[in-house]
Amino acid sequence: MKGTSIRDLCDLVGGAPEGGEIDLIASDGYKATINYTNVYTPLERQGEAIIAWWTERQGYVPDYRDGPRLFYNTPDGVFGADDMRTCLAEAYWHYYWDSGIQYPSAAGVSNKNIATIAIKPGAREDWNLILTGAITDTISRSYFESGKACAMAGHGATWTDDDGHVWSGMPLWVLCGWVDDANKHDYGTDPFRDDLADAGYNVTVIDYGPDGVKGTGDDFSTTFNSSFVKRNRNIIVADEIDGAPLPKDGKTWPLKLVGSALTSNKQRVGSIDEIVLTGVPVPVVPPEGDATITLSPGWNFVSTPKRLANGVNTLAIFDVVDTAAHSIQFYDGLEQKWRRVAPTDPFQPLGAVWVYANTTCTVPLTFAPSGPDLPPAKELGRGWNAIGFTDTVPESAMGTLLSLGDRWSTLIGFDADAQKYDDSIIRTVNSGHHSVMRSMQPTSGYWIYMTEEDTLAGISA
Repeated sequence: MKGTSIRDLCDLVGGAPEGGEIDLIASDGYKATINYTNVYTPLERQGEAIIAWWTERQGYVPDYRDGPRLFYNTPDGVFGADDMRTCLAEAYWHYYWDSGIQYPSAAGVSNKNIATIAIKPGAREDWNLILTGAITDTISRSYFESGKACAMAGHGATWTDDDGHVWSGMPLWVLCGWVDDANKHDYGTDPFRDDLADAGYNVTVIDYGPDGVKGTGDDFSTTFNSSFVKRNRNIIVADEIDGAPLPKDGKTWPLKLVGSALTSNKQRVGSIDEIVLTGVPVPVVPPEGDATITLSPGWNFVSTPKRLANGVNTLAIFDVVDTAAHSIQFYDGLEQKWRRVAPTDPFQPLGAVWVYANTTCTVPLTFAPSGPDLPPAKELGRGWNAIGFTDTVPESAMGTLLSLGDRWSTLIGFDADAQKYDDSIIRTVNSGHHSVMRSMQPTSGYWIYMTEEDTLAGISA
């Protein structure tokens, strides 16, 4: 890569003061902050902080799509998580959440598409915000600012008051989503639970008062119902006014509740110390199974890979699905017609049904204990038949359909995410999109065209 020293760029406008901070602001508003030492007196292990505008792979900006981008020119060419821990102060570390675990991410400090460098005279005073609900957690100033700057997730929000001052922060509902259940902010998920907000709970914003102690007589608070807070971008927990920290006047800093949805000064709590969720409904956790069918919005073509345990071996397992009034569809290949099914009908291996889901959801499958039972088999008629896949790991169509010999010609699966059929698999094709070596997938259903009647044997018991 090629780039320009951030120190040299800052010096073009008089430099950054010792103890100051430097904001690297992307074109979409995302902001990464580094401090004076990382620019002017970096550790040898870190190397020079640069703004890269060329890479060997993509060339110059704009062909270099991530540029201009922050990099540390380390001696070994890699700035990793341990380099971040050693070279940056803790307030500047970056994390991401996945499966309830907070992982360090050095890549997260490498802001891209940088459009503005803003020099600030001094590091801001740290503070913490306590969030209490289904779980309790503490948000630091730096983490709050990182979340607020996440433009892709839309966490930031602004409000302009009657005097023209611009307040910025995060919507209250985003912070509620951090503690309304056990999912703080797993990567790729929406942590705010609309269903819990609809069921109803209270959100209380608290200033501990001058003594800084919760529960004493000088506390000040306001309470909202979750139905009012839900996805409301006009109730903002602000940390800045006109781009600067809130004034330390004893009633504003570090956080203040503002926004056009607030109708009285009693609701505009300042010096916020804690946000408490009370009466949060306990989420209903679906029972765990040996496997899971994941349903996407729209139609899904599904099957069970093994025999199901008594009591959970009928189509009633789909009763938990919001089908938007659509019936489960079953095609009888022996009679070559669609047949109406009931919740009491068995859901068996090698059978496949169509299930409509209004939203993404999961259906657990509990397998029957192994015993002296014959492996599954299914009679198929001449023409199209709906079949399931009988294993918990993928297998090629050639291996799966070996029992049918040359009495089948075409196999077609369904992509529920895209709501369209997959490319067909053709028995006589050994490579490419239609190859018989392509895999069949657990819990999926398939159309198979039979040139003669025959019996399909399962590939697992």
